[in-house]
Amino acid sequence: MGRGNALSASRRRAWSIVLLLACIQGINQADKAVVGLAAEQIMAELQLTAAQFGLVAGALYATFSLGGIAVAFLAAPRFAPRWIMTVMLAMWSIALMPVVFFASLPVLIGSRLVLGASEGGGTPTALNMVHDWFPDDKRDFPASIVIVGGTVGALIAAPGLTWCIAQYGWRSAFLVCALVGACFLAGWLAVGRDGPFGHLRDGSYGLGRQPQSALRTNVLSLLGNRQVLANICMGFCAYWVVGFTVGWLPAYLRDMAGVSLKQSGWMIALVFLGQGGLVLLSALATRILAQDNPDRARSIVQALCMLGGGAGFFALAALQVEESIPLLIVLLILATGLPIGVFSPIAATLGKLGEGHKNALVTVVMSAITLAGLVSPPAIGALIDPQHVSGWHPALILTACVCLIGALPAFAAGIKRARVRP
Repeated sequence: MGRGNALSASRRRAWSIVLLLACIQGINQADKAVVGLAAEQIMAELQLTAAQFGLVAGALYATFSLGGIAVAFLAAPRFAPRWIMTVMLAMWSIALMPVVFFASLPVLIGSRLVLGASEGGGTPTALNMVHDWFPDDKRDFPASIVIVGGTVGALIAAPGLTWCIAQYGWRSAFLVCALVGACFLAGWLAVGRDGPFGHLRDGSYGLGRQPQSALRTNVLSLLGNRQVLANICMGFCAYWVVGFTVGWLPAYLRDMAGVSLKQSGWMIALVFLGQGGLVLLSALATRILAQDNPDRARSIVQALCMLGGGAGFFALAALQVEESIPLLIVLLILATGLPIGVFSPIAATLGKLGEGHKNALVTVVMSAITLAGLVSPPAIGALIDPQHVSGWHPALILTACVCLIGALPAFAAGIKRARVRP
């Protein structure tokens, strides 16, 4: 009976950590989204072109990868994930505050650079913590809940922050994000714990007491693995879509649908709600298909997610927006939501390949993937600037093609695994 109670308590603790990490992911996503939500107000007040604003939107990702790699090689081998997450949460709030009081183009870019460096290891650390609470065959669904947490955070943030922007100015949205982050930092200190599957036999965390030279050698050798390279390519293409969503989705809706600031907030919330549903559906599909061959199931779902995202962007490029706003919302959900479904299987695959140094492998790969967020917003801004509204068409076509490229490695992996019996 005592053993049963202990197991039940452990499961409750595991799921409470999952839910808290999902909320933290929501804060992470809100911090990213706030610039896009205030795009028009920022551009008008600071007199920025679309290309300049694209630099602001992409600046976060200039240091995102560096922050993730620093966590992988410097923090993860030495500190428990709980404390890594604590420091990152504190930095998220601190990075936002200068914009509230000293808004300018350099301050905005500087704030996004600091935020990127401190958020770079956020998602990988959260996924690693989930893996530390669940065995390999039960990781996909709780990991997908953490990923969905980012979507839910953006869903809540979109109408809430646009209301703040409309009522009190765009700086108020940055202040709200900073204060909410500080509140969740207090909650994390009270509840956050490291899981039993993260401990090695010597009782150390992450990568244990492995020498740094050996650690780098092992991780670099894994980065040459074909399966890892395929996941990097696929993840990069999926994150291109995230860059579009974070940097340009609010402006796209206001340009193409002609809606007000508050209306666009609710429309974006509907898009994020649909995204969360698609991520959970992709995780459920993976779980159903995984009974015979989990790796092949992940590849199939990833390929379908990227194909569906590409088809959605092609459809958006062909749509006469004024004819059907509901259809626009549906297509935006499919186009921006389906690619997000590849991230949880990527983390699960990397965690399996990198047992023994999975924290570093997952963090390095996820950091490399986010470089797409550095490239995507400025590239889209450059397409928009010369033609403004008509510039959205080539931007959508480009994003669709990127999605199709991302489907190729998943298809190749699925075909290969179809020939191998588990």
